Amino acid sequence: MINRASLIDELENVLASGTSDQRIQTLSRITDLFILGAEHYSEAHIDLFDDVLVKIAARIEAKSLARLSNRLAPMQHAPKRIVKELALHDDIAVARPILKASERLDESDLVVTARTKSQEHLLAISERKS
Repeated sequence: MINRASLIDELENVLASGTSDQRIQTLSRITDLFILGAEHYSEAHIDLFDDVLVKIAARIEAKSLARLSNRLAPMQHAPKRIVKELALHDDIAVARPILKASERLDESDLVVTARTKSQEHLLAISERKS
């Protein structure tokens, strides 16, 4: 497996010097790569994708995060940390898909969101299957 620290360092350098469009394109390519193999990745691989997605998401605007949220929400193997960050996002367009559909959120994640976020976040939680 690729050294996690060196991959993240390399990615941070690219993100720091790249344009917004380049960061969005990188996010899309990494998300595509994850989605294509998610069912076959080990937990270590999923954690690596999680680290990378969290790093990129910190530098991406809400519109692109909403697209990421829509893509990850239905996935059974979605990286947990980015899912939690998207669920807690202040922009409901980002949080809604995860809050409504992601099975990767546990009860404590939903409670924190219900206690700290908007009425729109509560509405999205109420629309979950269970």
